[in-house]
Amino acid sequence: MGTFVEGAKFFFSLQNTSAFFIIGTMNYDHNAYNITLTPPVSMQTTQPFNDSSRWLVQDELLYWQSGMDRDQTYIVQMENIGAGGVLPPAFTFRSLIMMDAIG
Repeated sequence: MGTFVEGAKFFFSLQNTSAFFIIGTMNYDHNAYNITLTPPVSMQTTQPFNDSSRWLVQDELLYWQSGMDRDQTYIVQMENIGAGGVLPPAFTFRSLIMMDAIG
């Protein structure tokens, strides 16, 4: 899934999850993005990242979060905030891996 539109957002919810990982692509036309987790797990609710790279890198870990309450429902928002240069700002992710700690 991906977008080349600055300000575009993806939303999804997580339940019965104690950690999750977002896997995607890095490349020269990729730029900044925000990840917001509601409710927050830590003090910081929105975290900025940058997935630019001089080379195409597939299946890269773009984000991970652990320490989540498995009984809580979380909303994850991913926003393409890349400032476009010559090319439109790209943001793509390939897979979402969720883990549940039973104990």
